Amino acid sequence: MKTSLLIGCCVVWTIIANAQWQFVNTGTDNDLYTVKFISRDTGFIAGYATFLQTIDGGETWASNPSIPQENYIFYDIEFPSKNVGYLVGSGPNNVAVFKTVDRGQSWLDVSPIWSSVFYNASFLNVDTGFISGLGSKIYKTFDGGESWEVVFSSSLGGPYYRWIQFTSVDTGYVGASETGYADALLLKTTDGGLNLDPAWPTVFTLPPFSSNKNFQFLTTKIGYAGINDIYKTVNEGGSWSELTVLNNSLSMALFFLSEDTGYTAGNDGFASAIYKTFDGGNLWFQCETQYPDSQYYINEIYFLDKDYGYAVGPFGVFMKTTNGGGFTEIDDLVSDVTFSLHPNPAKDQLILSLKLSGIRSEVTIIDLLGTELLTLSLDTPDPIIDISFLPPGIYFLHLKTDSSNTLRKFVKR
Repeated sequence: MKTSLLIGCCVVWTIIANAQWQFVNTGTDNDLYTVKFISRDTGFIAGYATFLQTIDGGETWASNPSIPQENYIFYDIEFPSKNVGYLVGSGPNNVAVFKTVDRGQSWLDVSPIWSSVFYNASFLNVDTGFISGLGSKIYKTFDGGESWEVVFSSSLGGPYYRWIQFTSVDTGYVGASETGYADALLLKTTDGGLNLDPAWPTVFTLPPFSSNKNFQFLTTKIGYAGINDIYKTVNEGGSWSELTVLNNSLSMALFFLSEDTGYTAGNDGFASAIYKTFDGGNLWFQCETQYPDSQYYINEIYFLDKDYGYAVGPFGVFMKTTNGGGFTEIDDLVSDVTFSLHPNPAKDQLILSLKLSGIRSEVTIIDLLGTELLTLSLDTPDPIIDISFLPPGIYFLHLKTDSSNTLRKFVKR
């Protein structure tokens, strides 16, 4: 089922604010595929012939002598703890897996002996992890990379296993495709991949996708996936609902902090943007970025916490936000519900006038950073909302019914 915004009134707002996402010079023009931060100061970016570290929040970057870079491509960085991390990709002998136990100060080669190209890793803890890649194989380690075993090998889904994520020791998901870019399948195991057939039955067919990070499971039940449209499951992949189209933009990467708050990067071939949702993907708001043009699409988005987020892309692109990304445009929001909001500006109380007889509805007050400050269920036609606790500023009231979403701006005096 697709969640859509119904045609009615149309509102466009632009908010004047400091840039929410800022470009930071990394010193490289190489394509970057992955980013991870383990604190607000210490982080890592990697990609084509590139692995760089920062200890000052991304202001400066340096290579690490224990990581070879020439003839290497790195696709994923995973830190199952603050000290232990894994770097995966391909090298002169195809396979490349490196491990750190000291927060990235030094790295050890723990690559399997098999010849392959690894795209993605998922570690449940510092010892137990899975790696996917070229060659229709899933690899597993129980001892922190000291040894590896093939737990799954099949022609199902073709030779590319781009994404992998385990939500428990038994339950895992893999994004597979015949060519690496089209005919995408999301596969699932419920026994750790030990039973080869049907350990990874197809649970969902995706539109064509790229090699970017386009799926994520927050819990064993709740997950997101897709390109163009974004899809959501709340029952472990048993069924999926289609969320909203992002101005015809391709969803190149996504990251959810919670079931409500998430980010995606889109590119329609002419312009690129980062979008934010605070209601699980029903409404998406464009964040303010310093994108120069459409060539700077995003390969991965990662958030350390609700404020500090990072994004990487081609040509050495690295962007950072320290206030949750915020949002600056609410573009063409439409609804079949008409209501008024007064007084505006308001001091202590906000009065809504609306006709919602027999319709379930709730309102949420949101600040400029997308933080939900208050949520109320409505049971009267002209509810009065206490806003005396809010500091002066600009806010949004999000009205949600069974069939629509509407947003209104108001000012607290």
